[in-house]
Amino acid sequence: MMSEAFEKANRLWFHEGRTAAALAAYEQALRETPADPVLAFQLARVLWSLDRFDRARSLLQQSANHRESLSEGGQSVLEMWIAKLEQPPPERPFALLTPAMLDRDQLKKDAEADWDWRTIADAASARKMFGLAAYAIEQWEGVPLDAEDAKDIDDIETNRAMEENMLVQMYAQRGHPLTPTATTPATPDTELAKSDSDFTSNVFLSPVETSRPSVSPALESPDQDLPAMPMILTVKITPVEGPVGVPTMIEASLSNPTDKPQLVNRRMLLNHVGAPGEIWLDVDGPEGYQNMRGFRVRAGEASNEFFITLAPGESVDQSWSLDDYHSLHLPGDYKVTLTYHIEDDKAPDGRPVTIGKVVGFTHIRRY
Repeated sequence: MMSEAFEKANRLWFHEGRTAAALAAYEQALRETPADPVLAFQLARVLWSLDRFDRARSLLQQSANHRESLSEGGQSVLEMWIAKLEQPPPERPFALLTPAMLDRDQLKKDAEADWDWRTIADAASARKMFGLAAYAIEQWEGVPLDAEDAKDIDDIETNRAMEENMLVQMYAQRGHPLTPTATTPATPDTELAKSDSDFTSNVFLSPVETSRPSVSPALESPDQDLPAMPMILTVKITPVEGPVGVPTMIEASLSNPTDKPQLVNRRMLLNHVGAPGEIWLDVDGPEGYQNMRGFRVRAGEASNEFFITLAPGESVDQSWSLDDYHSLHLPGDYKVTLTYHIEDDKAPDGRPVTIGKVVGFTHIRRY
């Protein structure tokens, strides 16, 4: 289970681009839980970005000393990075932009500097500093975007989400189920219907109807012991930062990183945690947040047409208006968690389906 200190460090690194502050937070988190192999691994990754290779090697070995508590995929990623650190140091592009400079706080200190934000984004991305790269893109005023720019920006967002979600998957598969920190507001009961799906949403007049329970439905779900699926769930929200009330879209991409085909349910019906459907939505907001929007999903069994085979490297996407599900009416930080889950091991026509779940999440800010 990811600690609060680890989550804080990840927020600083992946979402704020505050390099020195993130490094200090990771160090503090590791002092608190020195036997956490995922934390040691991630700190090593950060140090690799900062050219501190000797300490990174030491931390990878520290992670390897506790590899038995990592998922199988986590062990594979760890071995890959151990091998990577055995190679000569990588050649860094944009050599004038040193690791000390590649820090949001340092860049903001010189308010008068005319920074080339696109170059900063490219330099940060090359070092896998995707939080800073995303921040630099926000500061960049290079418009209009051409196809290459659009692809580069999308790659930054995708890689940031994949690297952060990878840390969750390193825990999730073997003895470290991810327990979402959010709780889901109590809303009208989900109903089962013969149709594949039906959706209604309304804004409640009284917050009493949406008060959050003291125990997350995720903890009460009969499906919490599902094994992890060999898939990656990437969550992307647009915009990441914006004023309260800005239209907000959420996109999920389920991809197959293995070398074998995987049969999945592409319907990807979104619903409350523990309710029918293929994806559970969980939102944790700022202090005092209560969701003022209720929704009801009528979900029947998914038909055969929804079950498709993903070849190695392929993915399937789905998107929703997050405003239909959560009000996001308070300024502050939100954590949005999606869980794709399959309990039945066969499609309606008898084709074998891999049961299990995979978790993806992201952070957004409203002001």
